[in-house]
Amino acid sequence: MKEKELFQDPRWTEYQDVKPLKIKVPFTEKDKKNIEEFRKFIDEKAKKDTKNK
Repeated sequence: MKEKELFQDPRWTEYQDVKPLKIKVPFTEKDKKNIEEFRKFIDEKAKKDTKNK
């Protein structure tokens, strides 16, 4: 009985357009700064790990 009811919701039975999912959102200045800091952190971590080996 539950198996028949499981996928009867409109979100499963009706087509949904995917265009809204393809929107490109530009990075903010804060995002760019965080990305830059993260890359520096990864580079430093990689240098330390290669020196230890």
